[in-house]
Formats: sequence, C-alpha cells, structure tokens
Amino acid sequence: MQSLILVNTPFKLPGAVVETYNVGEADHATAIEKYGVGEWCRKTLSYRLDISKASRELQEWHIREMDKVPKHVAIAHHLMAAGGNMIPRLPEIKMPMLIMSGANSPLAQKDQLEQMKARMPNAKLVLFEGYGHGINLLIPERCAAEMRAFLGPPAAA
Repeated sequence: MQSLILVNTPFKLPGAVVETYNVGEADHATAIEKYGVGEWCRKTLSYRLDISKASRELQEWHIREMDKVPKHVAIAHHLMAAGGNMIPRLPEIKMPMLIMSGANSPLAQKDQLEQMKARMPNAKLVLFEGYGHGINLLIPERCAAEMRAFLGPPAAA
C-alpha cells in the first residue's frame, strides 16, 4: 500500500514568516545574496529549528549544511515555498498520510495542520507538544516510532 509521511511540512507558509525571511531587506533573494545562505540561515534559524531545544552543536551543524546550498537554489526553493499553496488540492490526496510536526512550529502551524487533516480523511495528525520546528532533528526516535506505528509491521518477502 502506498502512503505518505510528512514531517514539519506546511502547505502554505504564513505571511509573517515570508516577511521575516527578508531579514530587513527588500526580499529574501536580496537577503540571501547579501548575507549568503549560511548567515541568512543563522538569522532565520529559529523558524526552521526549535533553538530552545536544539544544542549549539546541532544549530551550527544545521547552518553549515544550509550553507552548502548554492544561493540560486536557496532563493528558488524559498520562492516555491512562499508562493505555493497546496491547501486547495489536499482533497485529491487519497492515500493514507501521516503528518507530524511540533505543536509550536512557526512554519507548520498547528491550525493549518488541523485544516490539512480535516481536508484529508485518510490523514493522521501527530503534534509533538512542547516542540517547535525540526522535530526530525530534535526527537528522531519519537518520529521513527510514530512512522513505524503508522506503517505497521513490514510485509513478508
């Protein structure tokens, strides 16, 4: 059986977040060009990773990894994320789906995730209370346990 598992996935970025990603510049592209991907990531990290739960080492690793992304790719990705709105198409998704996120994520906000779940009858929503964004990095064991429970036992060969 086919299924879909989403972790930290908004279907439409909140407007305030889109504006915040500009970090005081005219737009996010200008900000990324000015600061570079790594420094832009550092300035906006709290939106992609719950820094109240992430160690300093994890934060720095995340920034280093983001800094490997070419500027034009980071700009294009953000344009796609900021301009997209998949919410109207959600009822088209018929397969079983697991949606996981931190209950306090500024990107994948709880009310939007609940709206997503309401539009998809085969979706299961799991919110991790007390966590913001980046649960896959912060509590990978809990995410994996939810995935295993959702998928069930492996099929026999």
